[in-house]
Formats: sequence, C-alpha cells, structure tokens
Amino acid sequence: MLSVSASGQTSDDSRTTVDSAALLGMTRHRVDTLTLAIQKTQDRKSLINLYVKRGLGEDILGHPDSAIYDYYAAIQLNPNLPNIYIYRSAALQHIKKYAYAVGDLQMAISLLPNDPMRASTLYTRVSYLYRVLGSYHQALKDDSAAIALNPNNGLAYISSGWTHLALQEYGKAIEAFDAGIPLTPTAPPAALAENLFARADAKKALKKYKGAISDYLQALKIKPDNRNAHWNLAACYNYNGDYELADAEYTKTITYTAGDNTNLIKLYFDRAKMEIAEQKYKEALRDDSLILTFGKNARAYWGMADAYSSMGNFQESIRWYNETIKLYDDNDYNKAALSLLNNDIADADYFLAKYDEMVHAATKAIGYNAQAWSAYLNRGRAYLRLSKNDKAAEDFKKVLTLDTTRAFAYAFALFYTGNADKAIEVMQKNAVNTTDPALLISHYYNLACLYSLMNKTDESNAYLKKCLDLGYSRRYAQLDPDLENIRNTPDFNAMMTAK
Repeated sequence: MLSVSASGQTSDDSRTTVDSAALLGMTRHRVDTLTLAIQKTQDRKSLINLYVKRGLGEDILGHPDSAIYDYYAAIQLNPNLPNIYIYRSAALQHIKKYAYAVGDLQMAISLLPNDPMRASTLYTRVSYLYRVLGSYHQALKDDSAAIALNPNNGLAYISSGWTHLALQEYGKAIEAFDAGIPLTPTAPPAALAENLFARADAKKALKKYKGAISDYLQALKIKPDNRNAHWNLAACYNYNGDYELADAEYTKTITYTAGDNTNLIKLYFDRAKMEIAEQKYKEALRDDSLILTFGKNARAYWGMADAYSSMGNFQESIRWYNETIKLYDDNDYNKAALSLLNNDIADADYFLAKYDEMVHAATKAIGYNAQAWSAYLNRGRAYLRLSKNDKAAEDFKKVLTLDTTRAFAYAFALFYTGNADKAIEVMQKNAVNTTDPALLISHYYNLACLYSLMNKTDESNAYLKKCLDLGYSRRYAQLDPDLENIRNTPDFNAMMTAK
C-alpha cells in the first residue's frame, strides 16, 4: 500500500523489492524470454503486454532507462492504458526525473474518470512529487483534489501534513495529521512512527510541549532508535520544566551520537543550557568543558562564564567573558554578541563593586548596540553608585524608551525613576504570565531585589525564599548588592544557612 516515510515520501507499490540473487537470475531469464517473444509477436494487444512485462522486469533489475523505453513502446501502441503511465512514472522517479513522473501520473488520472478512489491515490503521489520539487502550494492543491475524490483518503491528509510542515504552517500540519492518522489504521508501524514524529515536531514548534511529548513517546515505542526524536523529546521536557526527564533523554541521545562530533557539541551545549536553568552549575561546567575537548568554542566559553557568574564566582566569569570576546572578530556581524558579552561583564562588575569598570563595560556594550537597554540600566546603576545622579537618570529614561519587552530592565528603570509601585506591578505581571519555570525563578528573584531596594524586607525575603526553594544559588544572593537591605535580617540568615 501507499505509505508515508520520514520525508513524507510515498512508496511505489509497482516496484518489487529484490533481496536474492536467485530472484535476480530468474528475472534476467524472464527478460531474455520476453525479448525473444517481442521479436516474434505481431499482435498489438499481446505486444503491449510483453513490453509492459519486460519493463517491469528491467525495473526489478535496476535498469530504469530500459524500463522507460519499454513503457514508451507500449504507450505508442495504445496511449489509453493508465497503468502503463503509472509504471513509467515509477521508473522516472528512480532516475529523479520528477517533473516527467508528475506528467505521467496526471495522464493516468485523466484516464480514470470513473475510478475516483484510484485517482485519489494517484493525486496523493503527485503531491509527494511536487513536494520533492519544492512546489509546496501545488502539492497542497493535489492533496485537496485527492480528498475531494475520496474524503477517507488518510494518506492525502498525511501528505498535506508533511507539506504544511515544510511550509512551517504548524497548526495546519497538526490538523492534517490529526485527520489522516486515524484514517490509516493499517499503515506500517514505521510509517505511523514517522507521522507521529512529524506531528510532534509541529507541536514543539508551536510550544505545545505536552502534546509533543506524548507523540514522541508513542512514536519511540515503535522506533526507539530515532536519535532526533530523543533529542527533541529532551528539549520538550526541558522547556516544560521536567529537567530530570530531559537529562535522561539528552544522555540517551548522546549514546546515539558517538563519533558525530558536530552533533555531540550541540548536545552538550543544549544540556549545559538546561543545567544552568536547573541551577546545576557544576554539571553545566562539565558539559561546556567537554565541548572544549573538541577545540575552542565561543558558545562553550560563554557558557562557562555564565555558569561561574550564576555560582557567584564573578572574577572567574569575567575572565571567561573576556576569553569569549577574543573569539569574536570586531565586525558588524558580531556586534550583537559583543554587546551582550560586555554587558555581562558589567553585570559581574556590579557584584564586585567595580563601578568605574562597570561604566566602561556598559559603555562598550552600548557602542556595539545603541538599542541595548540592559546596558543602559547597568551603566545607570553604576552612575548611581558613583553619585553621578544626572547621568544615571538619563540612562534610566533611555531604558524606559527602548525596552519594548517591559521585563526586568524596564521594571528596575521605573523604580530608579521614582515609580516603585509600577515597577512591582510590571514584575508581578511578568511572573504571572510566564510559562517558563526557569524564567519564573528569575522573576521571583527580581521581585526580591526590588522589594529589598524599597526596604520592604518581609516581601523581599518571601520572594527570595521562593527562588531558593526552587534551587537558586545562595552564593549569588549573598553577594547581590540589591539585597543589602535584607542581608542582616533573621529570615535571610536562616535561608543562607538552611540545608
């Protein structure tokens, strides 16, 4: 039957799979016999039959050009037989003559006005060929034609699902797979698995992580050795906050990737990012170090710096940020990265009370990206500590103008410009609206900092406890200048000494 593979490819039921030398030998003998018969036959109908049989034999033997010649000869004798066009289309596909293969299938369809079910199946094959040719919208038209002729053609829905996926129309892809999979209950297990993987990919792209996880798990029961599915499943667990399950899937994916250094580096990087979100900084450093065994890598250096920063080792984090900067050429292409790196250094300088250095790093960040509102916030905070209040006020106003995300930088700029209540409102709204567990911890921490700056110690300690209970770094909190107003409170000291 017609099945759908990983690429959405339809397989031909007109091509026999050959596994044995004996069968090949028998086919060669049959082709020779048919050749002799063709030479002796004068009857038109018999001759058509002989050409078609020899063409099928040549196809089995891996001689598609010879097969195409025989089908052509048969068509010359009678151009109104749809099966011959179907056979020739298959042979043309074997030599990647997809446009000609489409033409033959279209001719076959035109010869089947009274067989809508078969014509529907052929439209599905045409759709696949258009997808191979990159003509996605034409492919969708043929799937629609297939469904119009046979609303129960599940493969047509599945085919359109693959096409919508290629067009990044993920919602439509999910709808198509939802319609097609129940209509193909006898599909080979491998085909079902690939279609489930595809639907899961579409759900992942739409951040429907629970649905994607369900599909990946179902498909992996059928094809447990699909590395990319394990990798995507790990990512979905990660985004969903199921870190232990994500770690297990990343580890499993790594076992499938031995020897593939390019993908091993990507995997270690993905796992390290998750470990940072998980507050497992030593594990993140381990994975970034593993990446560096393959050679210098800017992303790994940057990850090392972030891990040290999150652990409260700011001097070491600055060293790694500077090492990362050395790997980026100072050009327009790298301006965004260089801006972020210099701003990260400014963040670390804040904890080390190096305010002149902080101004310098933040100014460099702004030089690379004049729209970098976090750098203005950092420079403004440094100016405040240096009692340069007018310059600080200018930078905070710049943040309010530039920060379109209305996130932490915007909230802190509101606080520093005298709108403390509005700042709290913005941060609380961010906390309520997020679905990212790691981001939620960050929002709680920023609320703790804001309340501390406002000298509201009970509220600050309450939000800090939420962070620490979720694994936030105590060392980081102990060193944060924004928490100075609660550092001597009994609640803070109890949290710092808790096991």
